[in-house]
Amino acid sequence: MEVEGDARTRKSDSTVFPAVIRLNVGGTRFATSLRTLSADPTSMLAAMFSGRHTLSRDEDGCFFIDRDGTYFSYILNYLRDGDLTIPTDDSHLLDSLHREVSFYQIAALEAKIEHLREHSQHNSLRISYKEVLTHLNSASKPVQLAHLDLSCLDLSTLNLAGANLQGSNLSHCNLSLCNLQGANLSHADLSNANLQNADLRDADLNSASLKMARLTGAVLKKAVLRNSEMESAKLSGADLRQADLQSANLKNACFLVANLDGANMLSASLEGANLDRANVNNIKGITLVSSRLLEG
Repeated sequence: MEVEGDARTRKSDSTVFPAVIRLNVGGTRFATSLRTLSADPTSMLAAMFSGRHTLSRDEDGCFFIDRDGTYFSYILNYLRDGDLTIPTDDSHLLDSLHREVSFYQIAALEAKIEHLREHSQHNSLRISYKEVLTHLNSASKPVQLAHLDLSCLDLSTLNLAGANLQGSNLSHCNLSLCNLQGANLSHADLSNANLQNADLRDADLNSASLKMARLTGAVLKKAVLRNSEMESAKLSGADLRQADLQSANLKNACFLVANLDGANMLSASLEGANLDRANVNNIKGITLVSSRLLEG
């Protein structure tokens, strides 16, 4: 019998998947769910566990995959939450993980690793998570992290209030729940970064790139976002009261139920932006007409 809901089993003529799927990847055991293995529907893992194929099992009944299990935990964690946490100064690890990800055909993760490999090889200003902590624990304030490559690091929950991150590469970073209040992020690259529920009050994001960044629930009250690149950014529920968004590119950005009270949007591009149920009181530079926002 096929079970629906959280158990997420799937049945075919030859295979019934349990709620907890046990794997043997090259001799290393893992336990996960069908939801995780199917997170990327175009991947080989999703195809393998679609129910359309006969899969090998080991003597204990675990599904057997004849690949190196050393790196499989990184792949599972990415499929679970979309973030890649990896020591990016280890070129051998990056190369080996890239090979495994290519086999499993997880295109988005492969692109992230290729980005990391490129910067690992060519950017002498790359620093590790451990080095970031060293800077944070130093006596020098504000923390100086300007013009560094921090891409793809997991910096979630760190206190970076007032930090100087001007011009730094923070693309694909996990900055969720970070305290970035008053931080200097001008000209920084935050594309594809996870900034969910981060505190960016009074932060300087002038000319920063936030393209496709996740800012759901973030606090950006009085933040300076002039000339910023925010195309396709996700800002649902964000607090943007009195934020300066003048001349920002907000095409296809999502402001669902966001608070934009008193924000400055003079000359901002809003083509395709979703402002459904957003608080648009006292916005400068655009006019509310029949529930549509028109550039003023």
